[in-house]
Amino acid sequence: MDYTIPTAIEMPLFEIQHQTTPSPFTPFGTKGAGESGIGCALAALCSAIENAFPELDLRLTELPLTPNRVWRAIREAEARSRSENESASVEPPTARGVEGVKGES
Repeated sequence: MDYTIPTAIEMPLFEIQHQTTPSPFTPFGTKGAGESGIGCALAALCSAIENAFPELDLRLTELPLTPNRVWRAIREAEARSRSENESASVEPPTARGVEGVKGES
């Protein structure tokens, strides 16, 4: 290389100032800034956990991902799977004529 990586000595001096303009759209006037980078990691983690159980329709919809929330989501997915399997195994009633619906004589 022809030159070295700049260090703190080569950096210009910065003067830091704050400008406060509360948002009228949030309860505390807060604004999001630069938060898009952190959302990707959480989405990837949720997808990885959901994909670890391909037999279930696992839906992780709450953050933070605590062990209790993940366990509850797995149990709810199992219950949905059981109820869907039970309803799929029950055969629908056969179609009957109008007189059959009123009652049999």
